[in-house]
Amino acid sequence: MKREPLPGRLPAAPRRSVRDERGMSVSTLLAAVMPAFILVAGLAVDGAARLSA
Repeated sequence: MKREPLPGRLPAAPRRSVRDERGMSVSTLLAAVMPAFILVAGLAVDGAARLSA
């Protein structure tokens, strides 16, 4: 059964769930951290290759 809003009151606006907000921040964090991680991993591999040469 759908509840009707009381007369004279506007229905409540739908709220975003916490999971959506957290998911957005996690994806933003990954987008910021991944290039740095790839750069550090590349430098580590390059350094290991230079040491073994």
